[in-house]
Amino acid sequence: MKIIDLLNKIANGEEIPKRIIYDQFVYVWNSKIENYQREVDEMTTLNWDYITINCLNEPVEILDKLEEKKIPEKLDDDEYEYNMKNEILFMRKINEIIDYLKSKGDE
Repeated sequence: MKIIDLLNKIANGEEIPKRIIYDQFVYVWNSKIENYQREVDEMTTLNWDYITINCLNEPVEILDKLEEKKIPEKLDDDEYEYNMKNEILFMRKINEIIDYLKSKGDE
């Protein structure tokens, strides 16, 4: 994505990336101030005033996209019980191995 594309998305109220890299810095979108802030220095924002016509075609690397929040699927009781049984069997097998090693004198 280019800076001009990012500015158009912001201007049109479209979904924009949550985290980007521009000019070797990682920026995170802050919806309260409607600007990108440097990840390591929240006081420094992506200053649009200094982006001149020469920079509009520069690339912006997208790190994370904003994801729509969805209602999670219900948990399946049968699957949960199946996983618990497998975990219990796994723990029992580990304990058998430990008991075997102890019986051989290994500590």
